[in-house]
Amino acid sequence: TLAYLIDVLGADGKTIDFRIHYQDAASTPPLGFPPMDPRRVDLAIVCMPGFDQVRRYPEAIVKRLDPCFVVIIHWEYFFELLPDDPKDLRTVPTENAEAFLARLWAVLPRDASFELPAPGAWMRFPPAGAH
Repeated sequence: TLAYLIDVLGADGKTIDFRIHYQDAASTPPLGFPPMDPRRVDLAIVCMPGFDQVRRYPEAIVKRLDPCFVVIIHWEYFFELLPDDPKDLRTVPTENAEAFLARLWAVLPRDASFELPAPGAWMRFPPAGAH
């Protein structure tokens, strides 16, 4: 399991312009949590698989990060070729995507949004303070 807190610094080399938290596997709190910091996370990248095998995931990490945006990763079934139509994308067969999304939605900050991007999708996020 990997979890990173990535700060993109401004021109002065000290000011945090954008903060990213990346977590590639579900984990039991407080594992994978960044240190306490009053600064909000701009982008949280969290995975779907294993959420139903870990207590309070993704709820606890989302509450801790207070993200502006959430990107969900590892949701797609990558043992099949990608379909021509993105509407035909399938989740990992053992995952209940609807249950994960319901749990995420229940704790997502009111001013936040989330994406379940198709493989290869490009995404843009506004600079800190612009969202």
